[in-house]
Amino acid sequence: MPHTMLTKTSTYPYILTTVATRKEGVSREEFHRHNEEIYAPLLKKVAGKVHPLSWTRHYHVDESECPIGVPRVLIGDDDGMDWDCMGVMAFEDELHLQQFIAFMHSDDALPVLEEEGKFAETTKTKLLFMKKGVSVRES
Repeated sequence: MPHTMLTKTSTYPYILTTVATRKEGVSREEFHRHNEEIYAPLLKKVAGKVHPLSWTRHYHVDESECPIGVPRVLIGDDDGMDWDCMGVMAFEDELHLQQFIAFMHSDDALPVLEEEGKFAETTKTKLLFMKKGVSVRES
């Protein structure tokens, strides 16, 4: 079996991790579709050059979507999992990160924030600055 090599943990690239929660009455599938087909493309268009280099999104699934015999929650329970999507945004450097933050606090971001309010419970949204660590399997 291949072994794993742990690389150094670094603050570069700059990483923002987001967690978002769907509005009451919005299904997981509706939340996923709205985020992928409307919200994410809108943010990319409106943010332009200050959009993150990448924005990877991970969504909770329903039990029916899991592989056979694999529960949705493998260890622990659903307590405290009050969010539906975790996103990881990567930025080129501190300037790029600061420009994105400034954009999100500007009037230019109002259409994005209004769209978010249509499918997400914005009072539960969290945005955290984080470091990145990577493990790579060697052949």
